[in-house]
Amino acid sequence: MLFSSIVSLAVKLPAIAVLVAGLVLASTRRDRLPGRARALLSSGAVVLLVVVLVTLIWSVVLSGPLSSDWVRSGGYQRVAMLGLALDVVTGVGYPLGFGLLVGAALAGRRPAGPPVGPVGPWAPPGTAPAPTVAPGWAGATPGPGQWGPGNATSPAPGRD
Repeated sequence: MLFSSIVSLAVKLPAIAVLVAGLVLASTRRDRLPGRARALLSSGAVVLLVVVLVTLIWSVVLSGPLSSDWVRSGGYQRVAMLGLALDVVTGVGYPLGFGLLVGAALAGRRPAGPPVGPVGPWAPPGTAPAPTVAPGWAGATPGPGQWGPGNATSPAPGRD
């Protein structure tokens, strides 16, 4: 009984420490998070902390009666009902708590501005004028019929 209580506490202690640290940071570092994200983070951490503490209490308090004659004398139905209540608390609490934490992560993001390219803001194709090249920089632009099929020379004569 004592060993299982110690193991249960040791297993749940890191989760309790992380959730308490999250609550402390959410309340002390107000400049880092917007108000709605901070409220969602605090709510999610509180919900998860309650769920972890309820499961810890379940495993520590009920480890004694489960191993005694209490179960054999009709206490099994009471333990089964408490187990069902624990399942409901954890089944609702974990998704709710994690959902609030995800909501806090998404609410804390600011909308992104338009993507910036190497020369300035990006514009969709067809909305910006095409760049022009001054003659002489890269050579003259060929005329429309200059590169027609009759003017093309083969790179390897005799292989056509």
